[in-house]
Amino acid sequence: MHTHINPSLQAYLLTAFLLVLLAVVLHPHGQYAISLMVAGALLAYVLLATLGQAGRVACRLASVEAADTLTLLHKGRKVRVRVYGIQAPDRNHPMFEASRQALEQYLQGQELAFLPTHQGNKRAGRISRDERLMVFAGGWDVALLLLAEGYVGLQPDVASTLPEAYLDAHTTAQDAATGIHADDSNNGQKPGA
Repeated sequence: MHTHINPSLQAYLLTAFLLVLLAVVLHPHGQYAISLMVAGALLAYVLLATLGQAGRVACRLASVEAADTLTLLHKGRKVRVRVYGIQAPDRNHPMFEASRQALEQYLQGQELAFLPTHQGNKRAGRISRDERLMVFAGGWDVALLLLAEGYVGLQPDVASTLPEAYLDAHTTAQDAATGIHADDSNNGQKPGA
């Protein structure tokens, strides 16, 4: 299963690599070479960690309404957002509550990151009602986790543009007849139909 690496971890690893590369290139012989190397490494880490946060939306989780719908506390107000790429079962579907609870459990006690899927002309760091966001918990893409367990289906209007990992996870859950795919005879309805 493919997943996205936490941007802070990426910044740390890249900084460590740059420090080693700098040590090899400089062969520290001078009086200030080590001090310059350490200062350069700290500057590189701060820069890369800042870049790793680019695009993230600063907010906290308020509640989970469905496996694809969250309410966030953002700049002093509650905003309902959707998880990008997935569609939760309808409220009357037998898997609705299990899928909602699965998302809630994935998010509990984890460091959360919310990434907009497109910036458009909007101001950076702002989110809109019902906006689709990529949601990461502890560095894991929660949409991918929910798809792999069969708790949700693919978001129909963007299914052809989703990452291959989403499509693979969905197909694997379908083939294994897991979760919402366990009874595909449910009158031919899709999970959110």
